[in-house]
Amino acid sequence: MTSKHVITFFFLYVCSSFGLMAQQQMGRGAQDRSAYYQYGEPFYCEPIITAHTNQDSARVTFLFKIMNDVVAFSKNQKIRDPRGSYVAAPFVTIEIRNSENIIIRRLGWKDSAFVSNFDKTNAKNEFIYGVGSLILSSGKYTADIVLGDKETPQIRKIKTQPIIIGKPSQHWMSNIVFGKNFEDTVVSKIIPVHLGGDMPFGTDKVAAIVTLFGHKANAEFSWKIEQLRSQELNTSWGSFATIESFVTSNPKKVLHFTEEALFGSGIDTYLTFIPFVKDASSLVIPMPTESLVPGKYTLTIVSRANTKDSISHTFEVRWDKMPMSLIKPTYAIECMYYILSDEEYDEMNSGNDEEKRKKLFNFWKTKDPTPGTMFNEAMAEYFRRVDYAYFNFLTLAENDGAKSQRGKIYILFGAPKHIEKRLTDDNRVQETWSYPDKVKKEFTFEKSSTGVFKLTKSNDL
Repeated sequence: MTSKHVITFFFLYVCSSFGLMAQQQMGRGAQDRSAYYQYGEPFYCEPIITAHTNQDSARVTFLFKIMNDVVAFSKNQKIRDPRGSYVAAPFVTIEIRNSENIIIRRLGWKDSAFVSNFDKTNAKNEFIYGVGSLILSSGKYTADIVLGDKETPQIRKIKTQPIIIGKPSQHWMSNIVFGKNFEDTVVSKIIPVHLGGDMPFGTDKVAAIVTLFGHKANAEFSWKIEQLRSQELNTSWGSFATIESFVTSNPKKVLHFTEEALFGSGIDTYLTFIPFVKDASSLVIPMPTESLVPGKYTLTIVSRANTKDSISHTFEVRWDKMPMSLIKPTYAIECMYYILSDEEYDEMNSGNDEEKRKKLFNFWKTKDPTPGTMFNEAMAEYFRRVDYAYFNFLTLAENDGAKSQRGKIYILFGAPKHIEKRLTDDNRVQETWSYPDKVKKEFTFEKSSTGVFKLTKSNDL
């Protein structure tokens, strides 16, 4: 099969299979070793301000997300415990300081986290979620958040941005919350993004939600999103044009945590909209996710009645699941050798890193199944496969699984539907990968005396 035919097939296969291939693994019960690579931050925490019945106060709810790998798991001593074979005991301590830097409140959270097997104890793509909440009166505060467990009292420490609670006589706005599912007006379950105040890069619809206090109903506000310059990869992604528009406050939509959410495990924590809270309303700004690329931005919201009544939020659009193989353009291009002609490969691999990155992105732009958005599903899927191959086909004899023969087949065709492993008559390990559906091919690999898996047979099905 020529490179032209291979890449054509790859894009047809990817375009018809979004969301499916990313969930596939090599064989039933196989552990994806790419889970050991850290893609995002190990600990996120975000304070969210919502209305309270006491007009002099507001509820501040802290949502946190803890990577499995950063806490210590031990063997569960309870035999056949349905919750899991390994258990951790993380805790979070939150210290609230006033404007004079004096600790005025402390809030603690702890829980037992269970996983089914040892591999999950070291996973960097699985998380423990938690929630803590308290009521604060008018004032300006900061919060020191400490993550620990039974072995390490302080694993991570985070200091939040100022938490400002206005007075009843004031017009004021809460901090900005990024949430998903905001268009569901029937159930109204707003799912927090859980990125510590940042926004995910991708295709999910996300809204910026602000609670207003003391403003008139149906008040008008202008908003503007601007990109902070000098960000890595900006030139590769293309320029971002400032976006601005208007939004009207809605007194029938006031952001609120249910009691079940406040006292749940955290993973199922959600907000909802409730109507008619005195002197409170909401702004809901659908974010232009199709235009936002990884980098830092500011979202500024200004009252049209009083320009001094404003709020500004600096945030990052994070591709926290960005494939590792995309970080260095030289390596990324090396892993594209399977789908490029020799001439294309030599051309793309020439120049400095910035030039290579531009050519890399321009190549994938021509293959983007959704050219109206900045997220390129085909590129993301290809390099997700590269990451998977790198980790899962790495052996003592093959130190880069993406450049192995098994890695090549996985990158081009994804996970096989069936894998058969056996010993030959001369005690050599064989693997046969079957693709009976779209590919309609079967590949057989044999482990050599040097430990290298070589492709020995390719059959049509």
